[in-house]
Amino acid sequence: MLSEDERLAYATMALLHRGDISAADLARALDPLRDLAAVRHRLDPNPRAHSRLNAVNYLRALSLQLDLGVRPMPWHDDKSHFAKPPHHRQEQRRVVNDALLPFPHWYGAPASASPAVVPC
Repeated sequence: MLSEDERLAYATMALLHRGDISAADLARALDPLRDLAAVRHRLDPNPRAHSRLNAVNYLRALSLQLDLGVRPMPWHDDKSHFAKPPHHRQEQRRVVNDALLPFPHWYGAPASASPAVVPC
């Protein structure tokens, strides 16, 4: 866990494993990140320039952690906290993946199927 997005996703997983956050709660929390999908990616030195990329990296990390699960860190007192998947895992996976879909160029089905290329 070397990156900020991985640590934030891990912290989110710790909350989701408590079992009291529904898919609807998660969707409401992720809504502001969905809005960043429409923002053009910037490369200037302003800290806000990378908010779009940070959002997609966090959502990607959370999606992967929901799929694969997480292990307790050595400093966790309760080693059983992550023993079972979150109660609403399937619905939460759908919410996170739905939040990723508006980010163009990375996720989702192509807008239209391209015709097959026939070799000459």
